[in-house]
Amino acid sequence: MALLAAVWLPFVNGPRLWLGLPSLLVWSVAWVLVLTPALAYVERCRNNRRAAAAADSAAPRTSLEEC
Repeated sequence: MALLAAVWLPFVNGPRLWLGLPSLLVWSVAWVLVLTPALAYVERCRNNRRAAAAADSAAPRTSLEEC
């Protein structure tokens, strides 16, 4: 949402320079740098759960484990 709303935020979409770069560019790059690790974490957790579920279903079951 922050990337889509950036053009309507007056402190971002204006004739300002942040760190010598246009504020809209800095805003967009900052959000990309924040979102990329967050999405990677979510994907890694999802894959780990899927792999664990597959390993559990592939393991042979005994009559005691079914109880």
